[in-house]
Amino acid sequence: MKLIYKKVIVLMLSLSLVASITVGCKNNDDKKDKEKENLASTVAASINDTKIYKDEVLLWQAVFEDNAGVTEWTEDQKTQLLVSLKDRIKEIAILSEMAKNDGMVLTDEEKIDIDTQAQEFFDGVPEEIKTLGVTLETAKRAFYNDALVGKVFDKTVGDYVPTDEEINTALNNDQTYVESVTKDPEYFMQQVTVKHILIKTINEDGTPKTDEDKAAAKTKADDIFAKVQSGEDFVALVKEFSEDTGSVEANGEITFGRDEMVPQFEEAAYDMEVGETRLVETEYGYHIMRLEAIPEITTEDYQAYQDSLVKYKEEAWTAMLEYLQSEYFWGIFEKESEKYTVNYVDEVWDKLEIGTIFS
Repeated sequence: MKLIYKKVIVLMLSLSLVASITVGCKNNDDKKDKEKENLASTVAASINDTKIYKDEVLLWQAVFEDNAGVTEWTEDQKTQLLVSLKDRIKEIAILSEMAKNDGMVLTDEEKIDIDTQAQEFFDGVPEEIKTLGVTLETAKRAFYNDALVGKVFDKTVGDYVPTDEEINTALNNDQTYVESVTKDPEYFMQQVTVKHILIKTINEDGTPKTDEDKAAAKTKADDIFAKVQSGEDFVALVKEFSEDTGSVEANGEITFGRDEMVPQFEEAAYDMEVGETRLVETEYGYHIMRLEAIPEITTEDYQAYQDSLVKYKEEAWTAMLEYLQSEYFWGIFEKESEKYTVNYVDEVWDKLEIGTIFS
């Protein structure tokens, strides 16, 4: 079963993603090194006396570019990201101003807790990101803004609790949820056991191999598949050729259920007859597969499924409740945002080099 995944949180920082970045950022020239010293005092956008500074924009740019996962940016992609970035800054500025107008402030205890979170976050930020001009103070301001946004959200949705009927109606209109709770239980309970040999088309760091190397991998996979079809010992071929280190020790054998493997691998496994072999391509490379067995579903399996179904429904209910509250909040925000005008400093935005942080 797949839980319905919807955006339910307001602006909760996805900044932790930056802390996991390991790819190299581009080197800054001397001019940029000098410019970064003024980033924390360079206003990028404002509403009255609520100001968002350039270092915060760069931090969010890093988050957006990391999330995009693009290696070679087209002009359209750059334009789209810039629009999204300006929208995010607009949301932060307006919500911060709303918090201020409602007299919302952070207590000393809240600031101490946030400072700790910001420090932990900043400690994990790679030096490459810091060279952009992102400092501990940048992180603190971002976390402070996020905390105030949370207060606005809590106040706005505080009196709105979707009724059971609203939640049920929304769930019954969600195709993923409906399929998950109405499909034959055996669809989810039935596992399959497969032996496979993997010939990779990706490097150790997950990046794609060259076209030449991919072609060589395909030729190698074809040759191994021919050996399998001619009756050569599958386990011996696993030990000689498989590049899947996770299954080699088990003679290439894995037992799995629905939604546990990449789609092409799963579809082939569930479509084959016991003893049948296939050559399948996935994002990892070429798999020479053989279906070994279809394990019998036990009483314990049925009970485990029923327990997981109960848990799934509870989680889906909570997720939908939060989603409806989020939709309610953003509906209110859209109306309130008409009262505010965000002033963007063109000189700052014109100098942003979208798509260059991780290139």
